Amino acid sequence: MEHLHKLSEVYGSNNEPPLSYVERPTVDGAFRQALDSYGIAVLHGRSKQGKSTLRKKYIKQITTSGQINKQAIPYVEIKCSYKTTIGSFYKDLLKTAGYVDYTQHQTTETTQARTQKNLNLSVKILGGGISNEDNQQTGSTKTGSTFPVDIENINDILRALENVNFDKLIILEDFQYVNDDQIAAFTVEFKHLMEAGYRILVIGVWMDKGRLESYNGDLETRVNNIDCSDWTREQMRAVILKGAPYLNIKWSDEIIEYIIVNSFGNIGILQKICYQTCYDLLIYETQPSEIQLNDITPVERVVSAINDTITNRLTGNFDRFVKGLSSSKLKLHSWILRFILSHTTDELRKGLSKYNLQKWLHQHHPQNGNIQSNSVDDALRRIVQLQRVKEINPPLFDYSSQKIMVVDDNLLLFMDRLSSADRIELLERYGG
Repeated sequence: MEHLHKLSEVYGSNNEPPLSYVERPTVDGAFRQALDSYGIAVLHGRSKQGKSTLRKKYIKQITTSGQINKQAIPYVEIKCSYKTTIGSFYKDLLKTAGYVDYTQHQTTETTQARTQKNLNLSVKILGGGISNEDNQQTGSTKTGSTFPVDIENINDILRALENVNFDKLIILEDFQYVNDDQIAAFTVEFKHLMEAGYRILVIGVWMDKGRLESYNGDLETRVNNIDCSDWTREQMRAVILKGAPYLNIKWSDEIIEYIIVNSFGNIGILQKICYQTCYDLLIYETQPSEIQLNDITPVERVVSAINDTITNRLTGNFDRFVKGLSSSKLKLHSWILRFILSHTTDELRKGLSKYNLQKWLHQHHPQNGNIQSNSVDDALRRIVQLQRVKEINPPLFDYSSQKIMVVDDNLLLFMDRLSSADRIELLERYGG
């Protein structure tokens, strides 16, 4: 190689897409198309499957005309959390647009009597552009007049954005953390923003293709849903092979197969195995002469170490999950977890149906005569909310189309490496 490349540039998780990045035509192509149109784009799928990397790759390279060049798309990014509301979203959005909240500086009785949702905002304009309050850019500063904005009133928000000629792509990361009651409200706001000409990109961990539309039918045909979950074996192999020349290494076919099998279709796990294996072998950058990687032992150690790392996190999440949202004699969430853990990794990848869960509960639950179908339905519908409330991050499971889906593939690695004795102990532990 003509240039030296750091290991972190080639494999692993970094701020920039790795040099081992491989395009998936159905995913990358759909995303490029979505960026070339106004409306709402949604990147969704299982955890650590390249959603944020996909966004970082093309947001920086694609203009609104869809042509690849050095000009970046202007955008603002807002991280979602369990506490995200419409009000907090708009407050963050207006801040990124250059507005400064002066409410905290006002001490009059009138201001003190205002509700939390009313803000006094003022905009700074530096050299014709918008600046945040802490911007260090030099030049003359013109501060506009202060005016009240109701951050839960879409008309006030649109006027404020139009006032500063805001035209950036609005990105909401980690939208899976937003509470159900807020998601419904968000879909209404998204519709208004889209109709006003603003583009929105939502990124979240869930499986069903039309999650936003399920909360608001007005969004049907207006959302571009892009599922980032699926990586073929050929694509994963291509990632390993593409990165190798940058480090001047060559993976053996045996090692490549081992990495793919133990990644369970998850690109994040694969990147981590490749990175950590090279790191442990002291391959921190491009090697002066080609190194043949034939010994599988270091890779096996890495996979075992990754599993050891995730075991404590997963078991802690299991303990929080089984407690449910409230006390119940049936302890359905504990039994749902036991049902999930009783299946093979292949079965978990395909998803577990509500019908099979109901049959299993009637066969194994000690109070099977007291279990009603609507109780099971309610427990399944609350799986996503339960994980938000218990702050299980990333979420382990999703429920859509009457199927329980694993969305954290680390669970598959954990399950695959359980001994028979450990599996029995685990099932007994969560037996209600």
